[in-house]
Amino acid sequence: FNVMEHIWPGSAVGTVARKLLVDQLIFAPLLHSFFLPFMALTEGLGWEGALERTKNKYVTVMQANYCFWPFVHCVTFSVIPLRHRVAWVNVAAVFWMSVLSWINQSGRQPKD
Repeated sequence: FNVMEHIWPGSAVGTVARKLLVDQLIFAPLLHSFFLPFMALTEGLGWEGALERTKNKYVTVMQANYCFWPFVHCVTFSVIPLRHRVAWVNVAAVFWMSVLSWINQSGRQPKD
């Protein structure tokens, strides 16, 4: 947050839009492209399973992301003071991790 605030200081509408676009078009896709394969690998599915899970669920994750984070970050970049942004985003991330976990496990058969 400090870097974006240094590059684009303030909370004008155009400034918030720039910060939001950078976050959602660069950081979010990159972060989520690592989450799904990492989870599959830690579950012992191997590289093939990791790629399959990513192929099957990445679009769903990004659709959910675009329904959640832009609204959170509109508040983050326009209302929340810089010194409180990490705490604010961490609270939102608790809810987001629930969504990611649900998408990650959806459609799997329970082990007997």
